[in-house]
Amino acid sequence: MTAPPSAPNLPYDRHRYVHVAQSDQVTDLSTGLTMTPAALARRLDGIQPEDWSIQAYLFASDHGIQKVDAYEFFPNQPQIVEWDGVRYLNRWTPRDFQPVEGDVTPFLEHLTYLYDGDEASLKFVLDWMACLVQKPEQKQSTALLLTSEAEGIGKGIKGQMLAQLVGVNNTRYLSPDALSSDFNDWLASASLVIVEEFEDNGRRSAMARIKNYITDEIVDINPKHAARYRARNQANFLFFANAAAPLKITEADRRFLVHRSQAQPKPESYYRELMVWFMGDGRCYVLHFLLTRDLSHYNPRGRAPRTRFHQELVVQARDPQIDYLHRAFEAQEPPFACDLVVVKHVVDHVNSVGRVRLTTRNVEDFLRDIGALHLQRQYRLIAGHDGRSHVWAIRQLERWQGEVPVEQVRDAYVHPDDQPALLLDLQEVPRAPLAVQPQRRTPTGS
Repeated sequence: MTAPPSAPNLPYDRHRYVHVAQSDQVTDLSTGLTMTPAALARRLDGIQPEDWSIQAYLFASDHGIQKVDAYEFFPNQPQIVEWDGVRYLNRWTPRDFQPVEGDVTPFLEHLTYLYDGDEASLKFVLDWMACLVQKPEQKQSTALLLTSEAEGIGKGIKGQMLAQLVGVNNTRYLSPDALSSDFNDWLASASLVIVEEFEDNGRRSAMARIKNYITDEIVDINPKHAARYRARNQANFLFFANAAAPLKITEADRRFLVHRSQAQPKPESYYRELMVWFMGDGRCYVLHFLLTRDLSHYNPRGRAPRTRFHQELVVQARDPQIDYLHRAFEAQEPPFACDLVVVKHVVDHVNSVGRVRLTTRNVEDFLRDIGALHLQRQYRLIAGHDGRSHVWAIRQLERWQGEVPVEQVRDAYVHPDDQPALLLDLQEVPRAPLAVQPQRRTPTGS
């Protein structure tokens, strides 16, 4: 086969298309669409010289299209990136406007309206948004969850604004079902993920996956009809909801900044004028404001502030068994009148009283919820007794760090059956002050 003649007036731009070996797909850089090599060949059939097939001409000749090894997402980097010996097609695209210093009052007033003037929440939200704009390559380990009693208050406008600031091509809008799907190739090309009408579907595995998406810096990508692969995760999540309790979270959860807005809808003219301002010069002003915001105090991998709305979700999400344990713990009633507990003793005691039926898993989940400390070794709680017990500290944790002498544990531990008073029905009986410390009894089992 002879080399093709020069063809200076080819009816296609070879720099417009990129072949990605990882997926054996061709990306049209002008539209962002992908296709198979055969589809591109059919589209451009007839351009090749005699004695050359179209595919040979496009992929093997001097006039061939660009070639890379894989896709990746490199914010603020060129379209083709070579990194660690691999050539990538960068899925990140720059925004189409520039920062300009100006008045951002309408933007700040809208956020203040949505967050009911809560200064702590507003400060975190602005820091979170500024980090997303200033450092899109920095994965944040928190997400924003904004719910409201009323519909039509403009939560979605906040999302539209942020999508513009991040870049609409770097933003993914997902339904709750798409978010919890096993197929997640959207995650490999997103700086911002917006989920509207979010509500936990009750599938424990799906919620665990979503929480991993929020925190993990490396994730498994599972495309439809293609092989799995590992990729950097640079997606940050913004959730909107109308449900009163859209999410089940535990006491120890650090991922979500939760706010339930009390705002009421404004006239349609307010939202229309706000977006006209923003899509004009406003977005340039807000971009400058966020790009110049001081983030020296902000930790992108830190925990979200604990709001009262977060605590309300924690309480609403509790199973009856876990809720019962929390109420007993907060009241310092048996089996939590002592600073140390043994899981089996808690289970046996509560089940013998008959208020709720507990399992070992219930008690262990509760202890993790409250941040209890599992002592480093097992202890014989009664001298000369062969049984050893796993002991947890639920208060004064600093006292129980490291290697703790057995005598100290024996002196402090009180079996639930010997703790003051009977186990009360915490929903019906007023909580009384604790009585004097009783005598300890011989523990049964471990």
